Amino acid sequence: MKEYEYSFKVSDITPYIDYCKKNNYELEKSNYQVRELFKHENKILARITTEIENKRRTCVLDFKDDNDTNKLVKEARETIPLKVSRENRNAVDSMLEILGYHKDKILKRRRFVYKKGEVKFEIDEYLEPEECYVVAIEGEKEVVDRVYLELNSKNLS
Repeated sequence: MKEYEYSFKVSDITPYIDYCKKNNYELEKSNYQVRELFKHENKILARITTEIENKRRTCVLDFKDDNDTNKLVKEARETIPLKVSRENRNAVDSMLEILGYHKDKILKRRRFVYKKGEVKFEIDEYLEPEECYVVAIEGEKEVVDRVYLELNSKNLS
């Protein structure tokens, strides 16, 4: 499946959370994540993401086009996530190794996901390896473009 998103660093996530609340976006989830990134020369990332929410832990593997750029607008293919358990984690690591993936880095963050209609905000507070804030707006191109322009007109982008 293909994903279209605006993604940009910000100095503070509060105005974006306030924007979502004031514009009737629903908080879909708020959690802590540890994401292990695995790189390959084929320019497709493998990601193992562990989410912790309300003492509940879930872990998934997915793949995404490697768009490690500072471009504002990104289009990328992304797979459907596959559940990783304690029982099959060694098998997952073994598959990544035989496919030629190597662990690149580990990201730790707090993520807030707001959704309204076809638009999803992913608002991230990165804790490690460096502290920073990132806002991503995902969805269908026309709708996401419109939301981004609205944010821009309010000096939020």
